[in-house]
Amino acid sequence: MIKHTKWFLFISLLTGFFLFTVQANAITRAKIIQNAEKFVQVQWTCSAANVNHPYTAGGCPPSDFVAGQTYRGEAYSYGGNDSVEKFLQRIANGDGAGSHLSHYRYYGGVPSWATGIDCSAYVSQVWEIPRQSTATLPNYSTEISRGELKAGDILNKPHSHVRLFEKRAIDGRPIVYEASGSATKVVHRAVSWGDYTPRRFNQLLVPVPAFLVKRIGPRTARIVWEKLPKISKIKVYTSLDGQKFNFFKESFDSTLTLENLSETQPTYVRLISGEPSGEESLPGEVLAVQPGETRPGILIVYGYDRPKSTNTKDFIRSHASAISENGQSFESCSNEMVANGTVDLNDYIFVDWILGEESTANHTFDDQEQAKVKAYLENGGGLFVSGAEIAWDLDHKNYGRSFFRNYLKARYVRDDSKVFAVIGTPEGRFDSLGSIAFGDGRHGTYTVKWADCISPVNGSEADLLYAGTSYTAGIEYSGTFGNSSKIGKLTYWGFPFETVTHDSLRKELMGKILGFMGYTVANVPFVQSGGISPENFLLSQL
Repeated sequence: MIKHTKWFLFISLLTGFFLFTVQANAITRAKIIQNAEKFVQVQWTCSAANVNHPYTAGGCPPSDFVAGQTYRGEAYSYGGNDSVEKFLQRIANGDGAGSHLSHYRYYGGVPSWATGIDCSAYVSQVWEIPRQSTATLPNYSTEISRGELKAGDILNKPHSHVRLFEKRAIDGRPIVYEASGSATKVVHRAVSWGDYTPRRFNQLLVPVPAFLVKRIGPRTARIVWEKLPKISKIKVYTSLDGQKFNFFKESFDSTLTLENLSETQPTYVRLISGEPSGEESLPGEVLAVQPGETRPGILIVYGYDRPKSTNTKDFIRSHASAISENGQSFESCSNEMVANGTVDLNDYIFVDWILGEESTANHTFDDQEQAKVKAYLENGGGLFVSGAEIAWDLDHKNYGRSFFRNYLKARYVRDDSKVFAVIGTPEGRFDSLGSIAFGDGRHGTYTVKWADCISPVNGSEADLLYAGTSYTAGIEYSGTFGNSSKIGKLTYWGFPFETVTHDSLRKELMGKILGFMGYTVANVPFVQSGGISPENFLLSQL
């Protein structure tokens, strides 16, 4: 939610360079430190196989590690670029643990038998950029003074070593994260300043808070956002179409009220945060609300946080309009507001959880979210969740296999459907709709590269198939969850709902899902004009 992808173009015709592009993900300082900590905190036990590779062949020194010992911190490996997950997998497979003592023997090439990470690869991974060296990291950063150093900046010595700065120790020395040959692994420690150049990542982001938009009365809604350190103000923007936004008000609090809203059209909200220095964030994700005469029983959860050039963070538009056009009002929130307990899923009859192409790097459902969804379904809730990497993340990569199979009622089959259309199962809920195109990049949708193929388990039934195949694209289930006796309902798709290529089809699909969840849907055409214009909104700060 707090990240955005930028593209940068460099052209130098005078010097004869070719046109090329560099992709860099904007990222917050907090996320950089969070990424760095993963490599420091990873715990692993060294086996005999991990030290029996060519460490002693041809006069090479022995391994840095001892079989049978447990270590914390990913091993240092010259030329290595293994993520924490890949490192643990390779250790389990018996690859060599690091290559510090032997790397000069293999200088100029990465020993294929060794797993771990080196200093510049470590910084590249925590900055979330393509693999760089100490010589090329300056292409992604700007030189600063020591006095300007903040968490997430680096201390770089080209062709030698790089360290990630966190803060100053009491004695003034820098406390850093580094993949260190001398320490044999990734460590967090105080060091001397040395002959290093301070540099700052060019794509640092001011974070945008997670937030929610909820009805508090007829035609009235409240925006509530989480308080973030060093954020001094929030700018609120609203829209009737989710694309053209108008500035309304700047808030120095954590809540704002919108009045005189339409009861027949969604109102969309986007935030921009600012620091005391005057630095502002990029626009955050878009949420929406449609307040009816009574509090809505429908919640849309926006959980597609993965930084991609195609993630415009406004895909709630497709969900909100489809729900609205079926005559239903709704509220919405960022997924973090569910995880931290601010939003209680049990306040709603039906939850539409958007996951887009969210995957293992950000996790589709983290542990807290899995716990909330379990409790909700056990309490008789109705859940619709769609996304292209849910099965890959939870089942195939096992970041929640039990949750996936027992609560999302599916099993991972393969990672790519290789088609861009689905059909309803014979005599099933969606059978009458014919072929349903999705994810081919047309009609304003994004291209879905890895739609999950799944199979129904534990009482669920297939309701969508990938066209021309026997692979299941969607399942549904009505019954009990866990040890509860209450009847909950689930619809889960292995591709994102918002990538269905036609508005009319999305409306029909959502209508059938709402009907399954117990709603009586109405045919309410979306009215582009004649509603409340942005100029007529009234805002009040609580």
